Amino acid sequence: NMGDMHTPRWDIERDDVIVTMGSCFAQHIANWLRTQGFNVPFYDTDEGIKSRNFSANYGNVYTTRQALQLAQEASGQRATDAICWDVEGGYIDAIRPNVFARPFSTTADVNAARAAHLQAVLTAFQDMDVLVFTLGLTETWQLRDSGTIVPSAPGVIGGQFDDAQHEFLNFSYPEVMQDLNAFCEILSGIRGGKPFRLLLTVSPVPLTATAETRHILQSSTYSKAVLRAVAGDFCKVNEFGNFA
Repeated sequence: NMGDMHTPRWDIERDDVIVTMGSCFAQHIANWLRTQGFNVPFYDTDEGIKSRNFSANYGNVYTTRQALQLAQEASGQRATDAICWDVEGGYIDAIRPNVFARPFSTTADVNAARAAHLQAVLTAFQDMDVLVFTLGLTETWQLRDSGTIVPSAPGVIGGQFDDAQHEFLNFSYPEVMQDLNAFCEILSGIRGGKPFRLLLTVSPVPLTATAETRHILQSSTYSKAVLRAVAGDFCKVNEFGNFA
């Protein structure tokens, strides 16, 4: 019930097309907006998914690098990169490992589903008036050969961890800022320069595990501090320009 903490630069109207993505905190924002009668369309398939948590079936997008790569894929600037992890009963897309209730039967099915998903993402980016993007983490895992970011460590949900193939990253302030700017530039290109409003949030959910050799509290504090500083400085420097 604390008041006067924030003065908005703009309003969200009920007929604005709102797209949400990011960490799990963005799920709650999307669900709340829908219950309040705001316009948060769902662009992707309902078939076989666990829930409509976001605007498309990308699952949790924890880092700005993952968001950037998704935008690059959707816009054709990066090859469609479905990484098929084998699990009991079939295969899953390593970039969105927790979206579907059951695994796909073949790797071809994984690739086809990802291609359709990217088209849905592209349409969402083109249609939106407002993007709610929740920054969640700085820690992530990368596939060494392609540089592709995966949202969970290989071997946790699927696949097998291999130190020769998988690399831990913990993004710094300059890296997160650079990726966020590049992400917004691609979105602007997808939209032909048509402006959109960007609402940045930082997930308040603390880290429960870290790949750094230090206490989890240190890693959690670092991650949230970097993301909050990036969000604040991005808004201050850009004043949302073409983005808001």
